[in-house]
Amino acid sequence: MHTFIVNDLICEACSGAISDTIRHADPHARVHIDLEQFRVEIESQLSREELALRLMEAGYTPDPQ
Repeated sequence: MHTFIVNDLICEACSGAISDTIRHADPHARVHIDLEQFRVEIESQLSREELALRLMEAGYTPDPQ
């Protein structure tokens, strides 16, 4: 599981956009988003780097951890 802090994650629409973007790249991915903590947890076969790139392509800025 990969965990990202995404400080520009502010609403349900953001949550949906992130989930859609990740699942487009990996249809079997599991995405859990905690809006209050700005946390995105992803179970995927994609690498952490690839997932971070997908988040950035969707318009979000994951903090490095």
